[in-house]
Amino acid sequence: MKIKNIQVQNFRLLRDSKLNLNKNVSWLIGKNNTGKTSFLILFDYFYNKRKFDFNDFSKGLRNHIYDINNETDIHQFSIRLLLEIEYKKQDNLKNISEFITDLESENTVVKIAFEAIIDKEKLLEQTELLNKEEKKKFICKRIGEFIKYKVNIYEDIEDINSENRYKLVETDIEFVKKLINFQLINAKRNVSSSEELSNGKGILSLLTTKYFNSQNDLLPEKVKQLNELISKIDSDLDIQYNNFFEPFLKNANDFLNMKEIRVESDLESKSLISNASKVVYGDRDNYLPEYLNGLGYMNILYLLLNIEISRTKFLMDKKDINIFCIEEPEAHTHPQMQYIFAREIDRI
Repeated sequence: MKIKNIQVQNFRLLRDSKLNLNKNVSWLIGKNNTGKTSFLILFDYFYNKRKFDFNDFSKGLRNHIYDINNETDIHQFSIRLLLEIEYKKQDNLKNISEFITDLESENTVVKIAFEAIIDKEKLLEQTELLNKEEKKKFICKRIGEFIKYKVNIYEDIEDINSENRYKLVETDIEFVKKLINFQLINAKRNVSSSEELSNGKGILSLLTTKYFNSQNDLLPEKVKQLNELISKIDSDLDIQYNNFFEPFLKNANDFLNMKEIRVESDLESKSLISNASKVVYGDRDNYLPEYLNGLGYMNILYLLLNIEISRTKFLMDKKDINIFCIEEPEAHTHPQMQYIFAREIDRI
């Protein structure tokens, strides 16, 4: 089961654009400001119901949106993400069956349309007493409040047009989430230079905590071993604490006439990994801290850690389709490193 292609309409620069996907890894390459990021994040907008604003609509639509009236065909302005998903007869069809409307055995493609539709009636109700300039400002600032989310199953691209929408079958985003697992690493990664991180814990060290916590269910034996070791340290520390704090505890108990005050060790694997772990480079006796590594290496290591964390989630959730997107994987890396990274990602 796989996504064959993605089509985007009316979103930023992408007035009507289609992307065919490879079986495993697809690389979207182009100049700056050509809509690459828009392709990646629009699925995130619908999947997590992020709020659209006026700037998300393609520029060519804006004057038409300003002039919305009772006669306007509002579906011309909808932001859309269209997915074509191909499945095989031997696939487990439990989750995708929600989207199968054609029972012809030779048809093994389902089509899903995500739409952000302006609620024309409510918008006109709110703007009917405004003059043209006031209405324009209102729409610019508050259009996001008048957008409805729809998920529809369709058979032909023409079905999304107003005159054919009776052919659409409405469904719910929750059914999509049962079918598809989506993870996105965006370009704002907080991978910073040594000048910015020399006084704080690095992002890689923080990610090791997230990675450890993600393994609790997937690798219970390894986590169990670590917890047993920490439990033993806990017991040993309890004995040492009793000796160390004995004068204080005796005074406190006498003063308050309380016999139950004591100091216990409270180590826990999650907090220990969080507060007492770090990423370093070099051997045990001669190493450098994380923040002194180059930005290119920092970025690659950050991505690899996140890939492992997401891979764990994919394995745990057991969805039929897994989408993992990286925005600007090439950040801070020279062309040769970009080539190696592309090759290794394909292998991983």
